[in-house]
Amino acid sequence: MTKPKDLVKIHPILFSLAAIFLAGCLAVEAQSTAPQFDARILPSLEKLVTVKDLIRVQRELDGLKKKVFKDTRENKDRYCEALFNFVVFRYRLHRVSTVLPNPTGSDSETQKKEIDDLVKKNVYQAEELYAKGEEECPVGDKPSEAYLMARFTNAWLLDNAPSDFGFGISFQSNRAIRAKREERVLDDYDFVLKEFRSRDDKSWIEPVLLLYSYANALLRHGEIETAEPLLSECVTIASKKYGKDSPMLLPILRLLAAVAGCAGDQTIRQQYISWISKINDGADNGEETFFDLGSRAALISKPALSWNKFITVSGPREAIEGQQKKGSKRRGTMADLPFGAGQGPRVNYPEGGTAITLPMDVFITVNELGDVTDADVRDLTEKARASLKEIALGLKFKPLMYKGRVTSMKGFVKIYVKYVYNN
Repeated sequence: MTKPKDLVKIHPILFSLAAIFLAGCLAVEAQSTAPQFDARILPSLEKLVTVKDLIRVQRELDGLKKKVFKDTRENKDRYCEALFNFVVFRYRLHRVSTVLPNPTGSDSETQKKEIDDLVKKNVYQAEELYAKGEEECPVGDKPSEAYLMARFTNAWLLDNAPSDFGFGISFQSNRAIRAKREERVLDDYDFVLKEFRSRDDKSWIEPVLLLYSYANALLRHGEIETAEPLLSECVTIASKKYGKDSPMLLPILRLLAAVAGCAGDQTIRQQYISWISKINDGADNGEETFFDLGSRAALISKPALSWNKFITVSGPREAIEGQQKKGSKRRGTMADLPFGAGQGPRVNYPEGGTAITLPMDVFITVNELGDVTDADVRDLTEKARASLKEIALGLKFKPLMYKGRVTSMKGFVKIYVKYVYNN
């Protein structure tokens, strides 16, 4: 197996769709919300450039919510529509606030923290509103567009935005909640997509955003077979809407190239790389992307990938922390991208200050039968690498079905290592 380059993108992928959001998605979403809401809030969103602006708009939205809920108190249908519309607006405020210019000056770090806290609070409120809507507003045979947009919005926030909503205290409890979120995200995306396909009026949501978001979540969950046709449909729609040379196609094309590379289809992968390079004026170097294949592990192999199953490595604290910093620098190419549900920056678990447990990336090749035929590990001692490779070579995976045929695949899995400080 070829050893991956230092700057290879190895995390579960979610290429930024900021351009799609800000260059038309918000306008499309507005069609599913009451006009008077847009007249009050949209102009404020367009002028959002500072922390003070963000605080002001948050207050405007809070005040408008109280007024609208009071006005619709006697009409359940209007109340429910308003409730779901406010979920969408919280989401829209979140999307705009996350791309605010970085503050500068002596108090820039304080302002960044203020923005982060406000963004997190806004996401929490959106999730809280949606939970309230689910509890109080029954959905009939033909769900309203406001409900569908809110359901998509909530799924997207669960999938991509940091929030403590619903989390318990214990680490194990939080892992269970994250797992349920992952499952729910896929169910909700699928529900909204089926409703989108069944309706004549499709103007209430941006299909590129819907298809891309769903495909991304599927890829992070290891469902490559289901994601690939959605991405192909997505790039076709995006090409017609934005043009074949539009930078808005880049996130979709990169995922399609990654899928082809995972399946070993270098001909198709190179076609996508050439397309990407053309859009980027030849600047793209065709860097290979790897997917986390852990979700495709057979039931018998899943315990080996569990957070509480690990190999132990001992050494001086300085050497171990040096390896951690080196790994962090290598993965920094993904630092500006959002993470999926349960896929956020991995938590370090200190154990009395004498040890730390971390997931290590093991790059693997899996044949058509689902057996690992090659494994590669780096940034560890030779003995530790050998132990991780031995574990990886004993794993079994669900074979990959790509374009109607079973094929081998390349990717990576995370196996946990407990670093024990001996000084």
